[in-house]
Amino acid sequence: AQDPAAAAPTVADVASSAPRKSRSPRRRKKSGATAQEGAKAEASQPAQSTWMLEGSTCGICSKAVVERGGVVCRRQRRSGEVAGCAAGVCWRCMNRAPKETFGKVRTTKAEFASLGADAWWMHEA
Repeated sequence: AQDPAAAAPTVADVASSAPRKSRSPRRRKKSGATAQEGAKAEASQPAQSTWMLEGSTCGICSKAVVERGGVVCRRQRRSGEVAGCAAGVCWRCMNRAPKETFGKVRTTKAEFASLGADAWWMHEA
């Protein structure tokens, strides 16, 4: 016969062996990056990366996107100056959002991809 205490670990043994992760969103540690910091980081990238990066959030619906899941309001001028507010818009919102949201200037994923490195998009002010 085996000793019952040695056969199965107790809750205290399991809790002390591994760090416990909270399921509460209020207790989770924040990554430190806010949406504004993310937009500033995207704005500081070269003009050819006007595609939304994977994990970026849409400024309209606030959903995270996959890589090339939308466009960023940004254009690099001939002088090298970067213009635009760096707000990202996913393709779904680009197609469905009313014109009052960000204007009438729209593009499609196919059109944007066909322009290559010269592609840029900026919404109406």
